[in-house]
Amino acid sequence: MQGDTYSLISMSQRYALRLPEPPGPVSRWEWVLLGVAMLAGGILRFAFLGSLPPGLWYDEAINGLDALTVLREPGWPLFFTTQGHPREALYMYLEALGVLVGGTSAPALRGVSALIGTLTIPAVWWMARELGGRRAAALTLLFFVPMRWHVHFSRLAFRTILSPLFCALLTVFLVRTARDKRVRDAVALGALGALSLATYLSMRLFLGIAVLGLLGALPAILTSAAGSRKHLLKPLAGGVLAFGVCFLPIGIDYARNPEHFTGRQDEVSLLNQGLDGWARIAYQMRDVVLMPVLRGDHEAKHNIPGPPRFAQAYLISSDPADSAARWQDAAHLLGKKAPDPHGTGLPVFDLLTGLLFMAGFCFCVWRNSRREWAAFFVIVWLVVGSLASIFSFGAPNMLRLLLLTPAVAFALAVACEEIGPRIARRWGTRMAAVLLACLGVWYAGGETWRYFAVWPRHPDVYWKFNTNFREAADWLAGEADVPETVVAPGYFLRDTPTFAFLADGVQSLVADDAEAPPPLHAGTWILAPRGPFPPVRIEGSDQWEWRTVRAFEIPEGGVWLEVLEAKEKRPER
Repeated sequence: MQGDTYSLISMSQRYALRLPEPPGPVSRWEWVLLGVAMLAGGILRFAFLGSLPPGLWYDEAINGLDALTVLREPGWPLFFTTQGHPREALYMYLEALGVLVGGTSAPALRGVSALIGTLTIPAVWWMARELGGRRAAALTLLFFVPMRWHVHFSRLAFRTILSPLFCALLTVFLVRTARDKRVRDAVALGALGALSLATYLSMRLFLGIAVLGLLGALPAILTSAAGSRKHLLKPLAGGVLAFGVCFLPIGIDYARNPEHFTGRQDEVSLLNQGLDGWARIAYQMRDVVLMPVLRGDHEAKHNIPGPPRFAQAYLISSDPADSAARWQDAAHLLGKKAPDPHGTGLPVFDLLTGLLFMAGFCFCVWRNSRREWAAFFVIVWLVVGSLASIFSFGAPNMLRLLLLTPAVAFALAVACEEIGPRIARRWGTRMAAVLLACLGVWYAGGETWRYFAVWPRHPDVYWKFNTNFREAADWLAGEADVPETVVAPGYFLRDTPTFAFLADGVQSLVADDAEAPPPLHAGTWILAPRGPFPPVRIEGSDQWEWRTVRAFEIPEGGVWLEVLEAKEKRPER
């Protein structure tokens, strides 16, 4: 028995990955750097939050309606199913606080995400410090703070913004548990792991990533804990107990309502579509690999739509038969509008930063061959985490891949750590520092310019965020002299969450198809859409004259909605 134990220890020592060394106490310059990073990151995430993004998208407004449910109805639901979409609950409770403070407005909803995004900055710094030390943490901040990918979703009321925060914190306590084997770290790891299941669907994948990380660290754990089972049993028991206690309410809900666990997953998954689904998965794997440098998310709610970086990349199509047509489209990239199918939006990064990320991934593979656990874990994080988009429709989907952003920033930091000393040896330390500073300015300036100047000008942005509904609802909610009755189409109130949430405070608002609509009288307002929107159906409306109180235009020109006021008809002479 003793010989078997020694052979196990010997094997563990032979194949063990090296866990990161403790980074030591935080120095003064690190606190200053973190403070500057949080200030800059907060500005990027809160600046112009009331107008950029311009509207309030369907999913954001549904979260707002759920927040109102939390404030107005008793009970503590663990899942919300408004409009038939099962969604985890934690973000809704945070949004309820935002609505309680800021009211039913888009900035109130998005301010919660902006705060979460800003608080993610110190969490990512802590994560990078535990994985790679002080220098890696500083470089990771350089890339994470202005990253357009994270800045954008920090300004939207989507629950996915919780995923980078929880991924970073889980990584911190995963490293500390494996390295130090302290019970408090294991308890925090277990509790956060269970709580993460109440945040966003992709966090289920990250729990698998954490398990793989623990398995990769197991040889090192066994080696360092040899001869003392207590060093392993206490943290193991504490972590499992904390996970079980925190998971219990969610587990009971899963047992009682299986659709809460599988509902959203079944909505977006390609795994239940047979051979066609697997063929699409193969194409989407290619699209996710290309997204840093060539072609990215096509959806205007997530990214800058448009053709990829090179015309040749545009020809990498899901259907080789249409290559000739795509080449003809690509010849007009500098002209008018080009087609915009899945996987042909602009890449995530500029070309230099995209290539730097690819280099960072390769350096992580090289470090992994030298048995560095941090590199192994980042590779697993990037590869397994990508399945969140590969296995669901519409890849590459930056929203579902937001959990990758801390690992992406760390991979960029690894690239700088490896390339910087090589430049310093050849051209000197000063030149390496100058080039790093230039890279930081180039990267931060480009990311900020693309988000605040390029993306808002794209014509799809106005419509993709239901900006027309927000403009109408905001105006109505902000009017001081609203009459006793305001009649709107029923679909505005029930099927358009944007209008329903933002105009929630207008007490006199009624639907035109209500069971008992109020009688019209002088001064009544009617919201009368034009164009493709169905007209208002009000019995007896032809008995009145109508004065236009407000007309709402669209960017293409023309009026899409009029607010009409009822006036008594003058008698005919």
